[in-house]
Amino acid sequence: MTTPEALWANYAELFCSGNLDSWAELWQADGQFTVAYPLTSGSPTMNGSKEILKGVKGLARIVKNISISDSTVFTTNQPDTFFVEYTLSIQGRAREPYTSPIVAKITLKDGKIAEIFEYYDSLAYKRFLTTMGF
Repeated sequence: MTTPEALWANYAELFCSGNLDSWAELWQADGQFTVAYPLTSGSPTMNGSKEILKGVKGLARIVKNISISDSTVFTTNQPDTFFVEYTLSIQGRAREPYTSPIVAKITLKDGKIAEIFEYYDSLAYKRFLTTMGF
C-alpha cells in the first residue's frame, strides 16, 4: 500500500507535467472531485474518473503552466483519509499567475483516490476567471 505522501507526490508530478492520462489512473472509476468555491457554471462536483479527466484536460488546454509547491500532507487516524495543504500556481493569459493556497481532503479506496474535496480562495479564483475571459 502506498503512503499518502507518496500518492500525493505522484499526483502532483503527473498533474503538473501534463501526464493527465496517467494522473487519471490514480482515481477510482467512480471517483468524485468536489470544490467548495463557486463555479461559473455547472455542478461543483465532477463524478467519475472520465469526467474528472475531461475537466482537467479542459483547464490544461487554456493555461500555459501549472505548478504545485509547498505541499504538506496531514495523515489522520483513518488510514484511507488524509489532508494536503499546498500552493497552486497557474499561468494563464494574464500577465500575473494565479496563485492560491489550497486545502484538500483526500479519501482513498483500495489505494486509489475515491474523493477529493478541495477549498481555496474564492475571491482569487473569481479574479483568475475574469482574467481568463470567463
